[in-house]
Amino acid sequence: MGAASLDLTALAAGQLDIYFERMLQPWDHAAGVLIAREAGAEIRGWNGSPPDIDWLLASHPDVIDEIESVLVTAGAHFDLR
Repeated sequence: MGAASLDLTALAAGQLDIYFERMLQPWDHAAGVLIAREAGAEIRGWNGSPPDIDWLLASHPDVIDEIESVLVTAGAHFDLR
């Protein structure tokens, strides 16, 4: 879609299963994170930390660990601070 908050609201509405992004500023995703969390999504940063500029992953709590593992295997964590 283009805007992180719109993508996260699509996740909240059930139109997306996963949202992953790197290099987002808090103002890019703050509203969408709130809406997605209220809808039951889990939002996290790298390795379970709070989301930050380096890593934002959102999905259903039952599958987020598996999704993070796939992203790490694919090298998505490369060059994290």
